[in-house]
Parts: sequence; structure tokens; C-alpha cells
Amino acid sequence: MDKYANTMTWTYLLGKVVLILILSIVIGIPVFAQNTSEKAVWISPMNEKHTDYGVFLFRNTFLLDQIPEVLPIHVTADNRYKLYVNGILIGAGPARGDLENWYYETYDIKSYLKQGKNSIAAEVVNFGEGRPMAQFTFRTAFWMNVESPEFAFLNTGSGNWKVKENEAYKAIPFGYMLHGKYYVCGPGDNLDFHKDPKDWILPSFNDTNWKNSYSIVTQQNDTSWHLIPRDIPFMDTKEEKIEKIARVQGLENKFWSEYPDKSITIPPSSRVTLLFDAEVLTIGFPQFKFSGGKDSEIKIIYAEALQDKNEIKGNRNEIEGKEIVGYYDIIRPDGDKETLFEPLWLRTFRYVQLEINTGEKALEWLGFTNRFYAYPLTFDATFQSSESIYEQFNTVGWRTLRLCAGETYFDCPYYEQLQYIGDTRVQALITLYLSKDDQLVRKAIKQFHRTILPEGLTHSRHPANKRQIIPGFSLYWVSMLYDYLMLRDDPAFIRQYIDEIDGVLRYFKPYIGEQNMLAHLSPGNTNDGSLPEYWYFTDWSKKFSRGIPHGVYDNKSSVITLHYANTLFQAAMIADYFNENAKAKQYKQLAQQLVKGTVDACFDDEKGLIAQTPDKKLFSQHANILAVLTNAFPIAQQKEIMTKILNDDSLIQCSMYFRFYLFEALKKLDMDSEIPRLFDFWHEALEMGLTTFPEKEGNTRSDCHAWNSSPLYFFLSAFAGVEPAEPGFKSVRISPQLINMEYVNASVPHPNGAIIVDLKKSRKGISGKVILPDNITGELIYGDEKERLGSGLNKIDLNN
Repeated sequence: MDKYANTMTWTYLLGKVVLILILSIVIGIPVFAQNTSEKAVWISPMNEKHTDYGVFLFRNTFLLDQIPEVLPIHVTADNRYKLYVNGILIGAGPARGDLENWYYETYDIKSYLKQGKNSIAAEVVNFGEGRPMAQFTFRTAFWMNVESPEFAFLNTGSGNWKVKENEAYKAIPFGYMLHGKYYVCGPGDNLDFHKDPKDWILPSFNDTNWKNSYSIVTQQNDTSWHLIPRDIPFMDTKEEKIEKIARVQGLENKFWSEYPDKSITIPPSSRVTLLFDAEVLTIGFPQFKFSGGKDSEIKIIYAEALQDKNEIKGNRNEIEGKEIVGYYDIIRPDGDKETLFEPLWLRTFRYVQLEINTGEKALEWLGFTNRFYAYPLTFDATFQSSESIYEQFNTVGWRTLRLCAGETYFDCPYYEQLQYIGDTRVQALITLYLSKDDQLVRKAIKQFHRTILPEGLTHSRHPANKRQIIPGFSLYWVSMLYDYLMLRDDPAFIRQYIDEIDGVLRYFKPYIGEQNMLAHLSPGNTNDGSLPEYWYFTDWSKKFSRGIPHGVYDNKSSVITLHYANTLFQAAMIADYFNENAKAKQYKQLAQQLVKGTVDACFDDEKGLIAQTPDKKLFSQHANILAVLTNAFPIAQQKEIMTKILNDDSLIQCSMYFRFYLFEALKKLDMDSEIPRLFDFWHEALEMGLTTFPEKEGNTRSDCHAWNSSPLYFFLSAFAGVEPAEPGFKSVRISPQLINMEYVNASVPHPNGAIIVDLKKSRKGISGKVILPDNITGELIYGDEKERLGSGLNKIDLNN
């Protein structure tokens, strides 16, 4: 072992091991003790309430005679960590997972080291009972392992790590309901800088009074954290300057009028409010800099939008008569110069309000920046057309997608940060069309797979420390596999899930009734006597109670039956690809049986449409969209029926979310020309000053939901018309729909390169070019005209 590592005699070590074994066997609980093994073990601050809220500071100080050529280290913590080497932040994590799949990060710290005294420091946060729902935990702990044996003294458990709780922090719990809206993203920070240790991340810091950390020695079969390497890139952490002050209260103009060129002075004994406008919604770790202000209090409130006294957001750019409502942090300055506050976890905001109460000393406000924090997605696609508004769609949709993609996909960045399958299926499909990077897609598929229950269903969301089951979302997991198989040449990845696909589909079979429809679907156990554990959410349609179509629990549901049938057809395609012919045949036959049963039971001759249930009292767009997708109607009649779906106002209407499937049905029928007029909700969002697309139309809770970035996918798959013609994207079908556009210029990332479509309307048809990657062929379809496409440049001149 290295000369800097602590040593102990073999006699002492043997006695220690014997004691540990006795305690483990007799007491039956984990034992905490110093450990000098060269193999890293988890370490703890040895606090009695080791699952409670707390911020803990770990340090290892050491001397180096020379700098190694490389020094890789593996790091993780429970719940979260920030890692510093010689005062420099080099990383944060771990990437979100669960206890059975707990991620660690790898860093090469060589370039941060120096000859002489060095320090490695880690801030480890346990958010306690109020932790984000996406956060799993076993107990407060930190782990670091060094690959090189000669540097084993850096390992946690080596005896060289010291720890101290940062008592400056307290949690501000918000519970699950924030001002009447569902919120599960964790607590706010209450930070008293008087108690905050200064410069603790530096080698020169005196930690003599800090306690030695304790190694967590567990029983042999204890699998509290099953460690796996991080499988996604590190987050994008660019700096954003927030300089616009939208409103000031309680402060004379002379104190702030020259901001941001000069700082803002808040006089003693003042009550001042500063409202900052980032001008677009963003996410990250905001950094607030100030000086002085001893014994002041600053409340920092974050919101996606302001709202009036009736809780109406209205135009997001308008602030008159509106106030901020949202989660918040509270800080108390200690009077030091150039103090920096950064929250412990992500904040999402467009508007940030500072409510400052100064004491006997003035406070100088120095500035506000945001350390943006999101998955480093790259926008590798392009789409340009004569419709300039679509450029704004692209900008807003891409921002929405990015804010909903962190260490996992999010449903929304402000309220939940949970990865739901229904959201993720759409987000993943958009990602596969816009970006070469599919790592987050694969991670999502793997994470949902890890939740599969014995009966075959997945959890509806993961990571999530509270279980939720939406059976229809399990079907969307199968759809995710289908999408990935079609768009990426990676069959081995999908092949490993064949049996699980069968398990998901098998869950629904016992509920097929005499009429060959899903009937009396089980709500499972109830949480509070009324809310079903198995929630058959389909869409936030105004006529669906809690998003559930009619007939699910007490009758027969055409919507759920046809959704199941549609997934069976996709599963059959997957099975066929892998030569599981008997299975594919079984899926197809069952799907056809369900489709026929639904038509026989629910088709209304007078209406010419499929009803919600066999009593034929209610009709929805949803059931009939799924009927088109499953060919429940004769092909020759589908366009006529689709016209009814679009124009019959008596039907239960789709929300923004389910319009994704409406657009898919229109694309299937080459009725893409109808899509632009159905972008009305998206146009309204832009007109209302939103800079991301919302959860749903109207006075929405969440201003950012990536499931409504779907127009970006349809620009490429419908308007430019680029779709895979076979699994693996080994050939392409291009059916451009210029509609009201004079030209379309688009590129779609493909595993072999880029598919480029550059077409314009000519007097009787279209002309231009299509470029396909090497070894990719395809077909161009425009009206009744078809043309074979080869690899490379294809000149197009079609008259229709």
C-alpha cells in the first residue's frame, strides 16, 4: 500500500474482521467500521438518522511527489454528489437509476493534480423524505474507487476520508402538491451562510476537527447498491446569462438602472423585490452572486410563468397584474464578499423573483447566471420550407425536447422530472429522427424493462420510488421497441426483449370477453379505496375522467381493445423479423380477432363510426383513429371516415398529446395535407408567448412537455415524407407532402449518413433531388408517380 495510506497490523485487522462477522451474524444488521482494504467500500458520515435530509462534505487530502500519467477514478453516491479536485468542480452525479442499477461515473483526474498537497472533496446530498420521486435511496453514502493499486489510499474505506455535515442547510418541503398542482421534484434549500464552511474544497482547508468517515460493512449477500457504469454522456453545462429585470419594487431607480453593467445596491433595512425574466424557459443550476448584506434574507422564487389572481397564466410575456407562484429557496448572507449560491438540485424557470429583506448592512447584488444542465442532444436533422412559422416550431420544439431530457427523459422539467413511457415513446421517436445520438433512447428502453412485473406489465414510469401502473403504457414500451427496430440497425439490442414483449401482451388476454373485446379490465388494488392502482390513462381529453376512456372497468372499451390490437400488429412485425413465425402468426390472428370483435360490437351504422362501448352512446376521435391504424375499416372507406373524424364536433376530441396518433393516421392515409390546420394548439402556444410546448392546450399546469414536440417528427416523416421501408432503415420510402409549401429542404440522420430531400413544386409536380447514404436504396412516391432511388444523388422531376 502507498506510504500515504493508513496501515494496521495483521493481528488488529484479523480481530476487526472477526468482530464484524460476529456482529453481522448476531445483530443481523450492517456494521460500520474503519476499513483499510485496497478495495473501495461505501463510506458514511455515521449519522444515526442516515436516511434523513442532510448535506455532507467528504475530504481526502494527500501529498504527491509526481503527477501520474493517468489516474482514472470511479465515483458515485447516495443520493447525489458534486466532486471537486483541488477546488475545481470536475463532475456530478450519479446518473439516475435504481438500487439494482446504481450508476457510477469515471473521471481521469490527472490534469487537476499538482505536486505537493492535493485534495479530493465531495458534497453528498440526501434529500430525505422530500426527495424527488425519481430519486431512489438506501442511505447517505459515498463511494470512490481508484483503478491504480498504488493510489488505493484515495479509495473510500482507506481510512483517509474525513466528513462533516454542513449544518448551514435545511430543507424546505413542498410535499406532493405545490399550490394545488402535483409536484414531486424535491425540496427547496434553506441556507444560512453564517454556518457554511468556507473553502472546504481546497487543499489548504484545515479539517483537523472533522470526523473520520466510517466504512459501511454489510452482510455478504447484501446488495444495497448494485453498481453499473454510466451508460450516457455527461450533461451539457453551458452558462446562460440572465440579465433582464422585468419589474422592481421597493428600490429607487438610481440603485439599479445601470444593471447589468453595474451591480445593484440594496440599502440597509430595505424590502426589495426584483423580478428577472430569462425570456425563454430553461433548466439548470442558477448561480446568484452577491456581497455583504450580513443578516439579510433573500427568498428566490422560480416559475415557468406568472399568473393573475384567478390563477390564469395568459400571455407568458405579459407581467402586468400578475404575480409569481412557485417553489423557492431561502438564503441568509453572512456579509462576506462575492458570495455564490447555487441550489442543490435543478431549477426550472423563465421568471425568478428575489424578495430581499436587508438588515443593518447593505447588500450588493452582483449577478445571476444559469448553469444549464441537460442531456447533450445534437440537432442533426434539418427542415426548411416556405412556411417560415415552422422554423419557430423547430426552435420551440427543440428547446422543449432538450428541457425534457436529462439523465433520463422527463415528462416535464418543473413539476415531476419523471420518465413516463407514454411520453417517452414520443420523445424517443422524435430523438431518433432528429439526432444521431440514440443512447438516451436505449437507456429508457432498458430502464422500463427493469420494472416488468410477474404478470408482464411494466411500471408506467421509471426511475420512480412510488409504483404506478398504466397498462396502456406497457403497450407503448413495445411500440418503442418497434420504432427502434425500424430506425436503427441494432437487432441484437431488440432481440433480448422478445420474451418480455410476449409477457406484456399476454397480460391482456384473460380480459378478452365473448365479443372479442377487452372487458372489465382489472383496476388492481386501490390505494385509497377509490383510485385504481391500474390506471388506464389514454389522453387528457376533456370528456375522459382522469384520462380514462369509457367502459374500461365496467364494460368493454373499443379504445383499449384497438390499442392492444395495434400493438399486437407491431409485435408481429418484430417477431417476423426475428423468424419467430409462429409467434408472429399468433399475434396477427389475435389482433384481427380483436379488430373484428370491436367492429361487430361497436360500429354504428347511422354514425358510420366506432363507438366507445357496445351501447353506442358515445363516440370519440380516439377509437376511430385507432380503427384506422388497425385497418378496422375497409381500406377504400378509410379516407372518408377520417374526414368524419376531423369534422364531427360531436366526437370526444383529442388533446394535443393524442393528436400525435391522429397525425399518424393521417400520414398512413396520405392525408398529410390536413395536418397543418390541426397545428392550431401549437400556434396558440406561440401566440401566448410560450417558449416551449405545453402539457396540454388551455391554462395548462406544465409549460413544457416534450410529447408535444411531435410536429418536429412530422415535418420530417410526413412533409419531407422520410420513413423506413424495412427494419434497420435498410431502405427508405419517401412520400413528400408539400401541401401549402412551395419547397421542402430536409435532412434526416441515418445510421449510414444523412438522407437529404430537397424538393420544390414545379408546374405539374415536383422537382429537385434526393440523396441517400451509401448502401441505402428506396422509393419516391408522389401522387400516382413512383421512382426508384439509389444510393447517392437522385435527380427528381415528376409530373403528377
